[in-house]
Amino acid sequence: MRYSKIIFVSQDDTYRAPVAATILKRKIGNKDIKIESRGLVVHFPEPANPKGVEVAKAHGLNLSRHTARQLTEMDFGVDILVLVMTERGKQKIYDRFVKAVDVYSIKEFVGSTGDVDIPYGKSIEEYEDNFVFIETLINEVIKKIDELNS
Repeated sequence: MRYSKIIFVSQDDTYRAPVAATILKRKIGNKDIKIESRGLVVHFPEPANPKGVEVAKAHGLNLSRHTARQLTEMDFGVDILVLVMTERGKQKIYDRFVKAVDVYSIKEFVGSTGDVDIPYGKSIEEYEDNFVFIETLINEVIKKIDELNS
């Protein structure tokens, strides 16, 4: 296995990154890959976004115990894949962290361009649409990881 850990990163680690991590955990089960999420700006251990918790629950996932965690220098290594929700976030990581390696925007990693927008402040339906979009990307991430491991 090329990666022993995958870390999803969003701005504050309260919706997009934990949703992506939780979806991937469910889809791949226990494949000896640790899956986590982090935020670029986490000032205190904030819980997951309530609308995100509701949407995840509707899909059989539990985000109610999630607590936001700050990305640190210790989160990088040659066997750690870091997938960021935005191109700007990826650049911030390379600008801030000396040890940053194997950092990609999630869309870049699957051969696309653009960002995963945050539905903050929007309707529950827009959170649902965002969840479905993230789940589609996770399916592509799984295919890419399988390709890298074959």
